[in-house]
Amino acid sequence: MHDSGMTLNEIEEWGFIKILNELETIPDQIVLDSCDTNEDRFGLTICNGLHYNTKVISCHQADSIYKETSAASIIAKYHRE
Repeated sequence: MHDSGMTLNEIEEWGFIKILNELETIPDQIVLDSCDTNEDRFGLTICNGLHYNTKVISCHQADSIYKETSAASIIAKYHRE
């Protein structure tokens, strides 16, 4: 993908959107740890790529603020190791 001219942020945005669009149940809200320096832009990009409407919260260090993002971070670290 990087060879196609996409930046690392664009690749991550694409991945977030792809996974979120494959969910079987539409969440009431989505909390994301922004990988963009502009967390509002990141949230808007994700929101615009979704095939459904839901509240998108995007912030830096979301895993320190939101328990659901913290739990997801722990699960992801476990599966990486």
